[in-house]
Amino acid sequence: MYKSGVGGQGLYVSPSTNTVVAWFSTGDGQDQEESMARAIVQSVN
Repeated sequence: MYKSGVGGQGLYVSPSTNTVVAWFSTGDGQDQEESMARAIVQSVN
């Protein structure tokens, strides 16, 4: 699951791996954060 916030914040939850990735940002929020969060989850498993 992925949820973006205003200003680029985000939360990515992977229930199947019990992993949560959260980030803060002051930028305009690019769309690559979700794919980066997925890569992080895949690298820790």
